Amino acid sequence: MRGKYILLIEPDAYLAGIYAVKFAAEHIETRVAETLPSARKHLEKSVPKAVVIDVAVDQEGGFDFIHELRSDPKTFALPIFVLTALSAREDVARAMAAGATDYLIKGHFVPIEAVRKVKKAV
Repeated sequence: MRGKYILLIEPDAYLAGIYAVKFAAEHIETRVAETLPSARKHLEKSVPKAVVIDVAVDQEGGFDFIHELRSDPKTFALPIFVLTALSAREDVARAMAAGATDYLIKGHFVPIEAVRKVKKAV
């Protein structure tokens, strides 16, 4: 059963705080993980409604993590939103090929726009 929260995987604590506040304003509980091991610990406890990940986390291990989520029966159907500063077409293609639901580039979207996109999916 899915939890009542989203999991935000963001290595920058300041940005994570901004997004958590924006999600809270839209009545979406957010749990933050700054690393992939921390994200895995959250997922062991419960499955969120969605995952928002900066694929640059842990030296760009986020791409493999998306594939990992899609390979797990507990998380394969989760909406996975990439929220990152990486804007190269190759990065977008790699994330989508791994199974991302949507790819949002930091700087192209203000936080509330990204939050609203996620809210539509959950």
